Amino acid sequence: MTVLFGSVKFYSEKGFGFISLDKPQDLFFHIKNYSKPVATERGVVFERVYKNSVRYPQPGDSVAFEMTMGNRGFVANPWCYTEDYHKALEIFEKWPQPQRYRVVTVHDQIHISGFVGEPHVTWGGEKGGTFEELCRTYPRDRYDKLQYFGHDDFNATHYIQQLKDGKWVNIEDPRPYVEDRYRSRRRW
Repeated sequence: MTVLFGSVKFYSEKGFGFISLDKPQDLFFHIKNYSKPVATERGVVFERVYKNSVRYPQPGDSVAFEMTMGNRGFVANPWCYTEDYHKALEIFEKWPQPQRYRVVTVHDQIHISGFVGEPHVTWGGEKGGTFEELCRTYPRDRYDKLQYFGHDDFNATHYIQQLKDGKWVNIEDPRPYVEDRYRSRRRW
């Protein structure tokens, strides 16, 4: 969702008020929809807080909010004070970005000597995925989908690439080996 900014136009002791926008219509907000902005590795997210820990807004206070559809039209839900949002945004910008990975597959055809196909991305796309997503999608066990695959007509070789300095580089397999508890049914 997109975070918008505005200022408090009116606030009632009953817990609701209106935010003035550039649009001709004001936006409704309620104190129960106040949320604390928190920096995470994916960006700034809103985290609900209890009503008694919120300072009440005054007319003229600058607020940041997301606009959602309520029962009677659009409302500011969640919302927070702009200075709190900017503090969380500063923390997020200093946050170390996670390593990005992707899986590339190359097919070569045996019956055509020397033919090696173009590598194509089978997982991760141009932006890649995180290490946890890679391990969840391709667990390294005895059924590992990324092992070399040979066939009568072609071979498939999978490479794991990591984004380093804006370029995708082939790396050794970083996934930990997952032990499965497989036991044969045969009792010799």
